[in-house]
This record gives sequence, C-alpha cells and structure tokens, in this order.
Amino acid sequence: MPLLPIEQLTTLPEPYEIIDLYAGQARQFHVLRHELGKTRIVPRDGREPKEVQVLRLHVPISDKPLAPHWWDLTSKRGIVGMLGFLESGVPKDTLFRLTKVGTGPAGAYQIDVVPAARP
Repeated sequence: MPLLPIEQLTTLPEPYEIIDLYAGQARQFHVLRHELGKTRIVPRDGREPKEVQVLRLHVPISDKPLAPHWWDLTSKRGIVGMLGFLESGVPKDTLFRLTKVGTGPAGAYQIDVVPAARP
C-alpha cells in the first residue's frame, strides 16, 4: 500500500495524540474509523521540525478513556501496515496490538491482530 505524496494530504486538526512507545511496549485497541493526513512535528532528538504523514485511528472510549479518543500514528512503516489491515475490510470489532521494535527513529511497529477470546 503506497502512501500519497504529502502535498496531497490535508492537515489533521489538533489535538494530536502521537503514539510514542518504548522498545517492547505494546498498546491494544479497536479502530472505529481512520483518517490519513499530515501534521508538523518537532523531533525530541534535536532534528529540525518537519511535515509528516499521520494516520489518525479513532478508537472506542473503552480503549482510550481520556479524550481525544484517537491515536495518531506517524511511523511510515506503521501507517502502511495499519492501512493494509484497515483497507482489506477487517471487521470493526478487530482488536489490534501495536508493539514497538527497536529504538529511536529507526524503531518500527509490529502490528498484530489479537485473536478473539473464546467463550
């Protein structure tokens, strides 16, 4: 799933809830809907501010009780991986697990579908 050129994307409105996990840390959530856009970030490691693509993942209140009820994913590999799942027609009740592999800008996100619990 190739990404659109950043010039073709609209800026998503604030506030931003950037997913920023530590190596080995994971987060689980359901995705109600998603938006692909862009935002301007200021990297914490001292690099210059830049515009980046962002995938906004709207989640249920039960998955993220504090507002806003979305996560913003800025990792290009993470965006491509999530879009692959979301645009393939996965059911709305699919539970995703996002796990950070590696550290810093070279880190990546592993995306897994969590199997449904059996009664």
